[in-house]
Amino acid sequence: PESGVYIHGLSLEGAGWSPKETTLVEQTKGVLYSDMPPLRMDCVSHVTEAESDEVYQCPLYVTALRSGNLGTTGLSSNYVLSLDLPSLYHEPSHWVMRGVALLCTRGD
Repeated sequence: PESGVYIHGLSLEGAGWSPKETTLVEQTKGVLYSDMPPLRMDCVSHVTEAESDEVYQCPLYVTALRSGNLGTTGLSSNYVLSLDLPSLYHEPSHWVMRGVALLCTRGD
């Protein structure tokens, strides 16, 4: 892209992804991880967080362990950032209760 970067190779744990509808969906039975399509990220100078029932702020972790040393920020060293993923069929609390997260390394 002219600006920003594409990130590829992320896995989604606890939910599925519908490429056709570009939204979180229920996992396919027996499937633990879903491959995410490449995501485009770009830097912005200021973002106003708007809570929405159609967006899940999905945490991105380095590994599936989701543990690490607590830094001075109070966040785990395994935590990278949160990405807003569309959720057309369920409120964000549905995905929170399922522990949905993006992973850089699945560890399988």
